[in-house]
Amino acid sequence: VAASADNQFVFGGCVDGTAVIWHLATRDVVFEALEHAEQTLALFDAGDTFGWATTGGNVWCVRDDTVRKVIAAGEHWAEARFQGNALLTRGFDGTIRRWDLAGTRVALFDPPKRPEGYWADHAETLAFHERAFVYPETGKRLVVATDAGTSVIERDAQIVAVCFSPRGDLVAIDGWKKELELWSVDGHLMRTLASAGGIGDFAFSRDGAMVAIGELGNGGGRYPRHVIVYDTATGRGLHRHSEHAWQVSWVTFSPDQRLLATVGDELVLWQLDEARSLACIQVDRSSAGLQFLSDGRFVVVDKGRVRVFRGSEQLLQLRVHRPREVRCADGPGLHPRQDHRLREGRLQLCRRQARPARLGEASQDVVTAGDRRCVVRDYEAALGIL
Repeated sequence: VAASADNQFVFGGCVDGTAVIWHLATRDVVFEALEHAEQTLALFDAGDTFGWATTGGNVWCVRDDTVRKVIAAGEHWAEARFQGNALLTRGFDGTIRRWDLAGTRVALFDPPKRPEGYWADHAETLAFHERAFVYPETGKRLVVATDAGTSVIERDAQIVAVCFSPRGDLVAIDGWKKELELWSVDGHLMRTLASAGGIGDFAFSRDGAMVAIGELGNGGGRYPRHVIVYDTATGRGLHRHSEHAWQVSWVTFSPDQRLLATVGDELVLWQLDEARSLACIQVDRSSAGLQFLSDGRFVVVDKGRVRVFRGSEQLLQLRVHRPREVRCADGPGLHPRQDHRLREGRLQLCRRQARPARLGEASQDVVTAGDRRCVVRDYEAALGIL
């Protein structure tokens, strides 16, 4: 809270990331900053232009150092996915829309009532592959749209995550089962890939010939979680590793498909053709993300630092600005949870702000923690050094 020098105005920075200025004599609101409270849902990078979509139904584009809002939907989005100039969105009310960056909107689905349950607010149910795309009509029903028409996938369990295979012929679905389902785009279940402890993350190899599944585990505690690599065409298990003692939260293949990197209690780099681990790298398991670059190096981001590796050798480490900790009046501080997306050397950061348990005693710190653009600018500057 702050007052102007003439005592006419009062500023309030609120715990939800918004800010308001009141005129004391009239009690009128003379200024509101609501976009601090929006979370970033998705990012796109088109070379000379990049941008992001937020939960407030807004899309921002940056080109030639100019930032502008290209879509102001007036909707509240739970999920968004970009493909070139196309955008798919799922509203908190279950509406599905397709957009272009000129703001043209096509309504794909309007539910008869607001959806309820886990999938509505947290699931990743939208996916693109070239001209094809997937969207949900309910928590258990997906629509696959291709040039050949549309098909429907009906499941008996809630959907948690969906993606196309790299070839675009399969739709992989994770959702409240101890197996990954592979469906054809015309709506037929082709095969299932088992994961006895549930699925923490999964990923296809670049050519789609392999799919890796990281085990979530049954309950808490330290015990082995497995990483299993399957042959996509046959469902045959190719590799199985068990060096993680905590939930596996990240799985990704190297571009040449010879290496697999997984994050659990630490980052493990696997040599697939020799069935052995090459390196174990200490990371913060609650915030770590990674991405391979085209030359075989990989970038690891966690707890405000960026590290570049080749195999087990660390080539570079950068410290980047992190917002100050938000102190709660009767509990420990909370840091925003960070979800990282990287693409060929350019780091893009998607920050999802943790919800404070109580009203904080330092409200201006909350406003600082909610300023996404400051954080993105610092990360871009850091990558300039790379």
